[in-house]
Parts: sequence; structure tokens; C-alpha cells
Amino acid sequence: MTVKAFDRLGLDRKGIVALTMPGFGTTARTRSNAEELAEQLGVTLRVVSIDKAVRQHFRDIGHNPSSHDVTYENSQARERTQILMDVANQVGGWSSARVICQNLPLVGVPITVIICRCTQ
Repeated sequence: MTVKAFDRLGLDRKGIVALTMPGFGTTARTRSNAEELAEQLGVTLRVVSIDKAVRQHFRDIGHNPSSHDVTYENSQARERTQILMDVANQVGGWSSARVICQNLPLVGVPITVIICRCTQ
């Protein structure tokens, strides 16, 4: 949707920042899917690992990282949301909902989030 909107408006696709945020379970295949899709679409790709930040958060709150409970899952989601908002602010853009690019049937799980800078 975002790419189509940029194309219709005559905007450079490099103004779309695709953001992938690998964590503990991210495979090399998932990461290469994100890179490949961003390249095919002609958008800017940023990779921001959440691994260290989430592990630090577990230490801060005294959570055992081997306990794969709701705290484990939600800590990763919250870190991704924080990064998404920060990068959107950084590039002077807005962020789309995470669900737009998750589980894209084209390639599996390619890009988590797209941030748009809608200026030339």
C-alpha cells in the first residue's frame, strides 16, 4: 500500500524506511527475506537489533529470559514499538501499523514496519 501511494504521488521510494528488528528467534532466512524485499521494492532498509535492549530489560526487572511467558513476548513487542516510534520521529515521518507488513504472503515474514517520510 505504501509503495503504491508513493508511486501515485510521484515520490521517491527511498523515502519509505522499512525497518526490521531482529530478536532472539530471528533466523537468517527471515533477515534475508527482509533485505530482499526491501531491495525489490526499492525502499530504504534499516536493521535495528532488539536483542541487547530486551536482555537488559530482563535484567532490570529480574525476569528469567528462559521463561518464555507473556513477559518474554511482550518485552520484545514493546521494544519494537519504542524503536518504531523513535525512528519515525528521527526521520520526520509517521509509522504504519506493524500488521501491514507482517506475514506478507510474498516472502514469509519480511519487514516488520514501514515508516514514511512523505516529502520530496
